[in-house]
Amino acid sequence: MEPTFEKHCWAEVDLDALRHNYEKICRNAGGVPVCAVVKADAYGHGDVAVARTLARCGAEWFAVSCLAEALHLRSGGVTGHILILGHTDPAYAAQLISNDLTQAVFSGAYAQALSENARAAGGRVKAHLKVDTGMGRLGFDARSEEHIAACVSALTGCCGLPGLAVPGLFQHFAVADSHAPADVPYTAGQPAPFVQVAAAPTG
Repeated sequence: MEPTFEKHCWAEVDLDALRHNYEKICRNAGGVPVCAVVKADAYGHGDVAVARTLARCGAEWFAVSCLAEALHLRSGGVTGHILILGHTDPAYAAQLISNDLTQAVFSGAYAQALSENARAAGGRVKAHLKVDTGMGRLGFDARSEEHIAACVSALTGCCGLPGLAVPGLFQHFAVADSHAPADVPYTAGQPAPFVQVAAAPTG
């Protein structure tokens, strides 16, 4: 008879330390709202417990990778704003609306499909538009000066779609956690195209 495998590994999450770290981040951010990224079960720390703890500290925004993670937070009683960073099939627009979820939008075609499905569901999907300033994965391309005008035009088109409400714009720093000689100036250069896009006239 084979012996039963005994599990001796577990993780203890110190919520007091979590609160301390979040409050320090908020202070370093200069008082602007901070979005807590709790995707992948808060990176294995327990998404609902972490989100509830941070909500009590004043966190109003949470980011996840997919619709299932967002719905899990909602079912766990998390009532703050939730941004889905990854792709959600436009066919689920009704669920996005009914659960008050915000969807990242990264292309004109995706925005159009989401808008059409939202209108069919009788509402509008909240959307944050993603500007690609260097990650190179998803987003409206603003990685060079020659792409800025086209990026602004595409973003403006999304804002005019009847099935979308667009409260936000965001970017993703590709190598912000790296101190490699090439990565430090790369990160330092990412805000400029984002600010240029955000400040561009849309009329």
